[in-house]
Amino acid sequence: MILSFYVMRKFFIPFLFSVFSLFSIFILQFLMRFSEQLIGKGIATTLIIQLIVYNLAWMMVLVVPMAVLVATLMAFGGLSQNNEITAIRAAGLSIYKLTILPLLMAAGLVYFLIYFNNEILPDANHKTKNLMWEITATRPALSIVPNVFMTEISGYAILAEKVTQDSNKLTNVKIYDNSRTGAVNILTAKRGELNFNLDRTKLVMNLFDGEIHEQGENYLYRKIQFKQHLLLMNSEQFSLKKITDDYRSDRELGIADLELRADSIKKYSLNMFKS
Repeated sequence: MILSFYVMRKFFIPFLFSVFSLFSIFILQFLMRFSEQLIGKGIATTLIIQLIVYNLAWMMVLVVPMAVLVATLMAFGGLSQNNEITAIRAAGLSIYKLTILPLLMAAGLVYFLIYFNNEILPDANHKTKNLMWEITATRPALSIVPNVFMTEISGYAILAEKVTQDSNKLTNVKIYDNSRTGAVNILTAKRGELNFNLDRTKLVMNLFDGEIHEQGENYLYRKIQFKQHLLLMNSEQFSLKKITDDYRSDRELGIADLELRADSIKKYSLNMFKS
C-alpha cells in the first residue's frame, strides 16, 4: 500500500502541474483571440470575467485528459528511468498493485467528465452564447473590423475606415447593397452609427453626409446626395444571433435532450416519408 501511495504521489503532482499549465495556455489563447473585441471597448470588466468563467467549461473537457496523459508518462516513465520498477520486481512485489490507486483515480475522472460533459458543459455553452449576444446587442459594431468588409449580413457588404466600438460610430463608410434582385446600390457616408431597433430584429445604420449610387435593372444610373439616411438591415444572419432560453443547439444539450430531439426528427421524417 505504501508503494501505491508513492506512485500516486508521483502521478498526482505532475497532474496538478499539467492542469495549471494547460489552463494557462488556453486562457491566454482565449484572451489573445478576443482581446481586440472585448478589452477597451466600453464593456464592463464583470462581463469579461463572466465570459472567461463560462469558457472554462470547454477548456476543462480538453485539459483533464491531456493532464492525465502527461502525468502518466511522467510518473511511470520516471519509475522506469530510475530503475524503481526493476527494484520492485526484484523484491518480489507485484507491479500491477502499483496501478490500483491510479486506476481508481482514472475511474473517478471518467465519471466526473461524463457528468461534466452531460450536465455542466451544455449549460455553460448556452450561457456563453447568451452573454456574447448581450454584449453584441449593446455593441453591434464589435463585429466590424476597420478596413475589412463585413459580410455577415445577407445582401450587404459593409466597409468602414475607422470604428469606434464603444459608441458604435463608424467613419468613411461604404455599403454595397445587393438585397434587391437586379439592382445594386452603393452607399457612401462620411460617418455613421450602427444600432439595433427596439425589438432587436433589425440593424439600423444611421448615415450622415453621403451619397447613394443606384443602378437599376435597365442599367439606369441615379445618384442621390443626403445629409442623413436610415438603412434597415435584417439581423438574423448577424455574426452573433439572439439565443433564447427556449432554443438550444446540439452543443447546448445533454444526452437526454439530444435523444428527445433525435426521436422527434425520426418521427417527422417517417411522417414525411408516409405522406
